[in-house]
Amino acid sequence: MERLEPFWAGAQEHGHGVDWTTLERIVGGRARVAEADVAALVTAGVRLDRAQAWLAARATETCGQVVTWVDLRYPEALRRTHRPPPVLMVEGDIGALQGPATAIVGTRAASRYGLTVARQLGAELARAGHVVVSGLARGVDAEAHEGAVGQGRTVAVLGHGLGFTAPQSHTRLRARIVEAGGAMVSVWPDDHPPRPHTFPRRNVWIAGLSDAVVVVEAGERSGALITADAAAREGRDVFAVPGPIDRESSLGCNRLIDQGAGVVTDVASFVARRAGVPVARREGWEAWVEAGTPVDEVARRLGRPVTEVIGWLTRGELEGTWVRVGGQRWARR
Repeated sequence: MERLEPFWAGAQEHGHGVDWTTLERIVGGRARVAEADVAALVTAGVRLDRAQAWLAARATETCGQVVTWVDLRYPEALRRTHRPPPVLMVEGDIGALQGPATAIVGTRAASRYGLTVARQLGAELARAGHVVVSGLARGVDAEAHEGAVGQGRTVAVLGHGLGFTAPQSHTRLRARIVEAGGAMVSVWPDDHPPRPHTFPRRNVWIAGLSDAVVVVEAGERSGALITADAAAREGRDVFAVPGPIDRESSLGCNRLIDQGAGVVTDVASFVARRAGVPVARREGWEAWVEAGTPVDEVARRLGRPVTEVIGWLTRGELEGTWVRVGGQRWARR
């Protein structure tokens, strides 16, 4: 059991949506965030009544480990999002929240085709060293986790507190994920049950923890599309697996592809492309390319061969994410 101190217990309840960077600046540094008073919280965007309730919160306990926004263990991918959750409750290895990660999401009512692709993607990405992130739900989520267990690490982001497992039939899968070096992550108190409004927010955190999101099967109203939209807003790569145009569970994926998402047509080649890009440095080199930096200069800064950088961009062109605009310059589609 770990103790969630009063300030962070209040943040967990009232701090979603606060501008943490602004709050850090107001109080004079990250180390002093927990010293914020009502005035500082209000200036950072918290309503007065919520700020007062925040600072009146009592300490609570969790069966997991507490990782706050000021903690050095807080995952950097999530910290870079527009509205990072202030507190994470983690069961398992916190280290699984760092490094290259790919989310695999989709419908609970997946076809045999979707289940097979999800498991294959999970296994091959984990074997290639990527953490597989999903939501522990039935269907695509569970198959992605199953594929990753035994091959590498996988992280499940929960739509409830650590005191619950939803569905209960995934209790053993949850234990196996943790035993294999993965983790369960929640932004909710341990005793917070699953509720309809918690899962859309869970889907946003799945995107935030990942470098890329792959939607395997999704209908037009699937929660997986929330994950894809959140990933796109945060500048993360979005991919989709195409499906039959007359199958409802493929309509969401096909629409994503029509809107410019990368296309996954072969598991092995997709994983090879993802594994071939230095994910920890992707944000930097992609920003350089988007700014109009010539490819040879990008390669020089990275210390990589020019042909390798051109290879990444060419693969992106095939996936529909990059387009050559002339000479050594490329642009986002």
